[in-house]
Amino acid sequence: MNTFKKILHSHFPSVYYALRDVYQFTRFRFEGSLQSVQLENQQAQSDAEIYRIAEKWIPPHQVKSEILGLIQSIRELQPANFVEIGTANGGTHFLIRRMCPSIRYSVAMDIDIRNKFLIDRLTTTDKVDYLLGESCSPATVRKFSRIYGGEQQG
Repeated sequence: MNTFKKILHSHFPSVYYALRDVYQFTRFRFEGSLQSVQLENQQAQSDAEIYRIAEKWIPPHQVKSEILGLIQSIRELQPANFVEIGTANGGTHFLIRRMCPSIRYSVAMDIDIRNKFLIDRLTTTDKVDYLLGESCSPATVRKFSRIYGGEQQG
């Protein structure tokens, strides 16, 4: 990270993240990459094809066999809601939202969530909330309770 980015990130984190999201949107929009990855995503049918898209555009931090095993378990349970604590790049969030059609509502939580723009354009979850904050912070717990209503949704 260059000096300007470090200063901006440390003193004005919300501005830094907003500018980063604008940059990502601009890069995909004007380079034609967004249309390319959307087409690639629409054509992907198998887990292997979808995983390749994630590796290329939104790399997950998990071991491939472990995340694909988790996704299979999630498919069997068919939950309507999904909460991920520690979203980071968003690769796992993308994979679960894309590969588990029963999920209608997802919450992603982390101190910094990257690739929201791309994830939202490649998945069809009905409702998504991105919650910025430390998962152990009382303020974040209160935000989550307000978003989720403090009740199990399904």
